[in-house]
Amino acid sequence: MLPVFIPNLPDCEYQYGEKPLTADQIIQFARDYEEWLIVDLEHEFLYTGQVIGTVIKSHVNTEPVTVKFIDSTPREYPTGTWFVTLKITNQDVIQGIHNEHYTGGSATTIEREDTDKLRKILNVPITSTTKSKIKRIPISEIKNPVVITISIVHSPCVPLANFVV
Repeated sequence: MLPVFIPNLPDCEYQYGEKPLTADQIIQFARDYEEWLIVDLEHEFLYTGQVIGTVIKSHVNTEPVTVKFIDSTPREYPTGTWFVTLKITNQDVIQGIHNEHYTGGSATTIEREDTDKLRKILNVPITSTTKSKIKRIPISEIKNPVVITISIVHSPCVPLANFVV
């Protein structure tokens, strides 16, 4: 199980003006993601088109929940935390998780109005030209953001978005 977003928790972009997400924003992100259900590695899907797993379950908790990190340390997550359960199908990524090279997850967001463009791009090979047009933008600067992938990453931007059992 993997927490994706935790309400009212500043992330690594906070010092640059990013705002913590509310539970209502997180619920909307989780709903929007149901249309995509893409699992990728290090936010590379828009560059490579590679999918490394599938979503088994996606939910936002309706009450506080205590879960354990992989190292058995308990952690309480507040109401409104978005969790996903994933089945990773790429053996190299599975090994990287076991070796603790990949420690958690992170969401990739785009503007809602760009989702139609993305659907068209997904039907053609992704090129270096396509890759050069994609840049990192904090969620708070995206108009009407939509989550399109959950990425397995080395170091999650959201604190405590690490694998839990």
